Amino acid sequence: MIIFAAQSTLLPVDMPKRVVEFVGLVAWLAMAQMLMLVLTTGGLWLRDPQVRQLVDDEVTRANRARAMEWGFSAAVPVAIVGALIASLTRMPAVFGFRMVVLISLFAAIDRFVRLERAALG
Repeated sequence: MIIFAAQSTLLPVDMPKRVVEFVGLVAWLAMAQMLMLVLTTGGLWLRDPQVRQLVDDEVTRANRARAMEWGFSAAVPVAIVGALIASLTRMPAVFGFRMVVLISLFAAIDRFVRLERAALG
């Protein structure tokens, strides 16, 4: 959750103009993709096969599917509100894109963590 808090304070309001800003945007996209991969697969490519079998049970897969539903359900209203705001103001597309990705990933990961905690007792 610290990642989401830190990213929400660093949102650019315009397209990158310097190389440093472009590298920062690419790094942010890579981090978002990595979080998405960890959520969809459980980070199983980092574990040995014995641990994979123990960790990836039916409950975890069901929780992961529910979390992805929550992420999608969060992305759609944020995109609609972003499109409305962008049509009324001069909001850059990069800002809207980052908000949709950030809020949907936060909703999905938060829901997955809550479901896993509830399943463990």
